[in-house]
Amino acid sequence: MTELFGDIKKCASEVLGVKKATKKTNYSTDVQVVELVEKKAEMNRHLSSNNTKDRKEARKEVKGVQKQIGKRLCEIENKRADSLAETITSTDNTRRMFKANRLLAGIGSSSEIKVHNSDGKDIHTDAGKANEAMKHFRSQLTEGVDESLPAFIGEPKPLDCPITSAEVAHATVIYLSATLMN
Repeated sequence: MTELFGDIKKCASEVLGVKKATKKTNYSTDVQVVELVEKKAEMNRHLSSNNTKDRKEARKEVKGVQKQIGKRLCEIENKRADSLAETITSTDNTRRMFKANRLLAGIGSSSEIKVHNSDGKDIHTDAGKANEAMKHFRSQLTEGVDESLPAFIGEPKPLDCPITSAEVAHATVIYLSATLMN
């Protein structure tokens, strides 16, 4: 049994590869921060490629942009903290502690999936949403198919042409690129 799991692990590492641990990169969706980061990167590229300009002044400008980025990130974090404090204080006294714990722990209510029918009306029940999704995918997957696949008849046997690890890797790349595009 151990040998089987070892072979499975080896196959998975050959086909899919081993994901290397990566540093968590900082990012922001704030327009000002994105512009400042791009400006800083451009200034650093210019600084490293241009030797004629006074490097001391260029570094001072880069540090100034870095300070602007820090100030903007601090403003964003302060606004977030203010909204959390407002939410906590607006809650009634009996639930305030529990609300604060949930908010500070990052436990929020799950976002509900909105589904609408062919008339454009929202469906509110889970059963109705499941039924509408089933109809949608049934029409997507069976459109233009006249007959269903025939049932397998006969004795079970191995594949005539086994699936190779290269085919699995290729299918994985196609699947991942398709999911990232959506």
